[in-house]
Parts: sequence; C-alpha cells; structure tokens
Amino acid sequence: MKIFPSLKIDYLISLLNLDVQGFVLEAFGSGNLPNIEGRSLIPFIKSAVEMGRVVAISTQAVYGKVDLTLYQCGKDALDAGALSCKDMTTEAALVKLMFLFGKYGDDTKKVVEEFYKPIAGEIS
Repeated sequence: MKIFPSLKIDYLISLLNLDVQGFVLEAFGSGNLPNIEGRSLIPFIKSAVEMGRVVAISTQAVYGKVDLTLYQCGKDALDAGALSCKDMTTEAALVKLMFLFGKYGDDTKKVVEEFYKPIAGEIS
C-alpha cells in the first residue's frame, strides 16, 4: 500500500477486517510514515501486529534503503512491531511475504524470523 500525506488511518484499520496475513506499507524516504496527532499510522501497525499480522515498511524512494532507526516516526513504527524492508523493493517484500506465508501458514513468528534471510538476492 502506497502511503500518501492525506491517508486516513480509518481506511487502513478497515483492512484489518479482511483475511490478510500481512501488509507492505510503501513509506517515504528511509521509511517515514505520518506520525502526527490524528494522522499517525502507528495505531494501525500496533493493531495489525497484535492481531498476528506482519507489517513491513518499504520505501517509495528509487535509491536508498529503509532504516527505521533514523527518525522518530520510523522508531515508533519499529516499536509498534513493523519490519524494515531494508534494501528490498516493495515488490520483492510482497512476494517474499506471500512465499513465507505459503510455506509457514499462520506461523507469523516463523515468517518474521525468515523475513531477513535472503532467498534470491532480494536483500543484502
């Protein structure tokens, strides 16, 4: 899901009612998400993770990588349970999650554990 400045969290929260095991949020720059009062996406991440869903943060930037430790909004996403896609493209992260959930079913802990292990050169 591509993140944009006026995205309403209610829309994301409504997606939690769907039978979806994971989300890839395509954020800004190094993984920055809206994180101001009334527009923060952190409650969505917390709710998704508490429900056993995986939330991975990728970037819309053409170059660079996601580093959720650089800015407060990334740190808050990390603290809420989000995974950093690091230098994986959004497409690679999505397919990787699909593969891992196909392999491990609803074992979210195993999916998270395997997410950072390279399968086909998709992550350094």
